[in-house]
Amino acid sequence: MTKISAISLQDNEQDLIRELVKTEVEVSMTAFNFNPEFEAIPSNFDKIGNFELDVLAIEKSSGQVVMLDHDQLNFIMGKVAENIYSFVRALIEIEKFFERCQQDEKLYDDEVAMRTVAKKASELAGGSAYVNYYFMTFGI
Repeated sequence: MTKISAISLQDNEQDLIRELVKTEVEVSMTAFNFNPEFEAIPSNFDKIGNFELDVLAIEKSSGQVVMLDHDQLNFIMGKVAENIYSFVRALIEIEKFFERCQQDEKLYDDEVAMRTVAKKASELAGGSAYVNYYFMTFGI
């Protein structure tokens, strides 16, 4: 599996998304894929992956990354990132944290450290409006 930090941010948006999906990048519970859903995704969104069962998509009108409820695909559960580039930058920060956890297993239980990383990731994603997604990434 490819690390998200190995993905080039120099690509245009569509090439970046294809590369994320082709290499099956996963960071925590975030997985980039084009796996079909049971129901059609509304036409104003482009699917880019999943957060567990829920759908990660780009809102076509704004370019914003959002999370759609897997049971109600027309319902936006939350904002994820300002755009795909800021989403990748935020996930790189999460990936770095989990790499540090491999060296220091105590970090897996350090909620203060997780909250710090989640807040930094949300800033990279575009600001505090996105912090809930990154808290969920850590289960906090």
